Amino acid sequence: MGVKASGFLLVSLFIILTSFAPEHSFEDTWATVRNTEAIQVFAKKNSIGFKDIRIEASIQVPLSDFIQFINDVKKYPQWVFKCNDARQLLDRDSVLQYWIVSDFPFPFRDREIKVISNFAVENNTFRSVSRADSSFEGGPGRIVIRDFSSQWLVKELNPGEIKIEYEVSTNPGGSIPAWLANMAVDIGPYKTMVNLKNALEGR
Repeated sequence: MGVKASGFLLVSLFIILTSFAPEHSFEDTWATVRNTEAIQVFAKKNSIGFKDIRIEASIQVPLSDFIQFINDVKKYPQWVFKCNDARQLLDRDSVLQYWIVSDFPFPFRDREIKVISNFAVENNTFRSVSRADSSFEGGPGRIVIRDFSSQWLVKELNPGEIKIEYEVSTNPGGSIPAWLANMAVDIGPYKTMVNLKNALEGR
């Protein structure tokens, strides 16, 4: 199977910005917001007042199956929390471009983003770096996210077992205040990772 990049780079971005939970107080170092046996979620404030997210997870699945699953961009609304629509725009060589719409609660407008991902696979390890296409012009009634970056590392530790390390930093844009967007860090990332884990492990 040819290895391609995937839109999972946006998993944390959209779930962070679309779920509401009690806010926590953080320093400028990683602080744990969720910790289970298989999934850990960490957060820290960035220079513009939003919270960067780091997720670590273990999933019982071969690396090749993981890559194939998360490459199926059109199915993101089935398991990515609050993802309304997702489309692959380009998949060539080591570059993937895709588009996602995230549902925001009233009275805030939905967000959309075009992502450019560069990736490589070597020695049973998947590495990827992504950024928002700041020149992208979105559709009517939505706000385009132009400030987004992420990087992640997925290693196959043993046959049929992977370890995920994922970090994301973003500004949702528009008039939504940082404190409101930051309230979601405890719920959204965890729910989406649980959905991903369950889907891959066939539960």
